[in-house]
Amino acid sequence: MKKLTTFLILLANLVTCHAQETASAKTDVCDCPEPSETDFTRVCNSIYDKKSPTDVNAIIAYKYQEDLYKMSCVDISIDSKDVIYEKIRCMWNKNKEKFRCFQYDGVSVPNSNVLKFCMDVNFSTFLVTAVKKYKLELNFIDPADGKTIMDFLDSQLKSYRNADYVDKANEYQRIYELLKANGAKHSSELNK
Repeated sequence: MKKLTTFLILLANLVTCHAQETASAKTDVCDCPEPSETDFTRVCNSIYDKKSPTDVNAIIAYKYQEDLYKMSCVDISIDSKDVIYEKIRCMWNKNKEKFRCFQYDGVSVPNSNVLKFCMDVNFSTFLVTAVKKYKLELNFIDPADGKTIMDFLDSQLKSYRNADYVDKANEYQRIYELLKANGAKHSSELNK
């Protein structure tokens, strides 16, 4: 009986410790300092230049992913894929309106959110990854123009169709449909 009691106490302690570690890990996922303007600029520059990762053996395809990992406090040596994506979502949710790309020439919306910026600089990979892999929240108003990413895509799509840029219009149509299928909305739909 004494051995059974000792065993049950040890088991209870083990379960309690595991529950505390799990709770601690979940709170730590979003416990990252706010990114600086330099952090945002670093991501924008990596997107603009379509840079490869600094580590040629990295499991990621682009430098912007390294930049996102760093600003989201990802530790690739210990964080699982799910934890990495959750950390990126936490950073995004806290900073999506601030995540803008300033002072680039040749963009349709100056100082816009990184989502619009990536489309303007012909790097839709960022937006596709944001939706498919990271599952970022896209339903917010960009302070640069008062529109959502869906409003932007729709406007650009019409512009490319009117100018008879078929390939570009087709790309914007595919991205628009992908975002719509994943719950992205126009600004007129956000207050409903």
